[in-house]
This record gives sequence, structure tokens and C-alpha cells, in this order.
Amino acid sequence: MFFGLLSAVGEASYTLIPVSIVKRTSSLVGTGWGMLTAGMDWVGSVRF
Repeated sequence: MFFGLLSAVGEASYTLIPVSIVKRTSSLVGTGWGMLTAGMDWVGSVRF
């Protein structure tokens, strides 16, 4: 039960936190920054 409630709070905050960012910029800019940071993390953690 505890982990279900914790998951619900996490999902609600995951949905509500970016609202102010999307109001200031477009969702395309937010998606681009997310892909850039994820790509930099991936390159830093993968050995070639």
C-alpha cells in the first residue's frame, strides 16, 4: 500500500512540475532539453 501511494505522488508530481516550464516555452524546447541531457548522460555512462 505504501509503495502504491508513493508511486501515485511521484506520477502526480511528474505531471504537474513541468506545467510552468511549458507555459513559458514550447513543449518542443522541453523535449529537446530532455533528449540532450539524457544523451549526455548516456554517452558518459557507456563504454565503447
